[in-house]
Amino acid sequence: MRHWTVALWVAGLVLAFVLGSTWKQLLSPGRSRSGMQRALDVALREPDSRLRVEQLGQLLGILTPENLPGAIDALEANRDLIDEPELRMVSSSWARMDAPGAFARVRDEWPQRAARRIVLSEITYDWALRDPASAVQAVSTIPDGDGALQEMVERKLVEGWAKTVEFRSATDYVASLPQQSAIRQGLTTVIAQERLKAGGPQALIDWAESVREDAPQNYRLVAFRKASRMLAQVDPQAAAAWLEKHYGTPYTDGVTRIVATQWAESDPKAAFNWLLARPDDDERFQAVGFAFSDWLQRDPQKAGEWLRESTPGPVLDPALGAYARNLRIKAPQEALVWAQRIHDEKLRGEAITEVGRDWYRRDPEAARLWLAEANLPAEMVTAIETPRGPLRRPPGLGQTPSDGLEPGPNARMPASRRAAGFAGGGKGVPDAAEP
Repeated sequence: MRHWTVALWVAGLVLAFVLGSTWKQLLSPGRSRSGMQRALDVALREPDSRLRVEQLGQLLGILTPENLPGAIDALEANRDLIDEPELRMVSSSWARMDAPGAFARVRDEWPQRAARRIVLSEITYDWALRDPASAVQAVSTIPDGDGALQEMVERKLVEGWAKTVEFRSATDYVASLPQQSAIRQGLTTVIAQERLKAGGPQALIDWAESVREDAPQNYRLVAFRKASRMLAQVDPQAAAAWLEKHYGTPYTDGVTRIVATQWAESDPKAAFNWLLARPDDDERFQAVGFAFSDWLQRDPQKAGEWLRESTPGPVLDPALGAYARNLRIKAPQEALVWAQRIHDEKLRGEAITEVGRDWYRRDPEAARLWLAEANLPAEMVTAIETPRGPLRRPPGLGQTPSDGLEPGPNARMPASRRAAGFAGGGKGVPDAAEP
């Protein structure tokens, strides 16, 4: 057995020597165009991922303008056979040598395949790190028709740009995009994440506060909402303090519910202690509903226990509505008890009507017995007994408000219809402009 072990060890050394010698033979002439093409072709086809990356790194380390055409030939011969990391490695080196030429060649000559998107986005990212203005001009030349390509390339443009000292120009670029554009939302997230990674919470705050008050389409509000969400995820108390500093300004609209909902994910009791001590206004009213709905979805037992132990009051109306909604399928009678505790008369009536109607459609006999003893107004009884649309599950709870420009569907409603109790399904503020 010992002899076999020694023999295998010796064989391994010999094989390593042979492979190493072969690779050195390829690497040495790799400084020429043809040599680079052959060596890169071998490296890209190496089955061992560790060796493949190592060999690529060595070859790209000796890349020059003279042997770059050979590297391009090898890349194009293998582009549909190799994995994304290798595509990005070679593309990045190509961009450092000749970003304009690389971008134009891939844009105009490569077929409409996944490799084209990956390589163009990597070229754009590397170019934006060094010369964002030129990269922006290049991105604007991508023809219409490939939305996935445009979105991927634009995202990599902003990712690279946001890492530079010109990140405020990247912010202006994103602010100028159409207000209803989904990519505007995503790119705002990219910039905010980069600022947070670059300098922590204070850098994130500084970025949001640096957005001009006259930025296009209320973009300062978008930045504040996005920053408050990220800040609340890492340091909710700092997010609350930042909100206090700017509270009452146009660009903190909706921020109370964003902070409360994010804080409630890590420490719901602390979040509600803060929230219930805030001014009694629309912002707090909606935040209570959003935060409690989210908590109820994640941990219904603890959320219910907290509500049972809390001091009754109008401030809890949105939570009471959300709790009644949560119970109406499995325990409609208990749901009605909770709905009756809502202080606001109109919201209470809507809650009772919605729970009662749902119960009536699922179990009309039991619901009729309840109605006979409930002593409800005639119009409410009629509403409960009147079918309205197809039967469906209740709207999802815990729909987190996000960072958009327009408030959710309940924001401008009177107190009796606002928040995440029973008005409009409790949808929140989207990430950018859409209501």
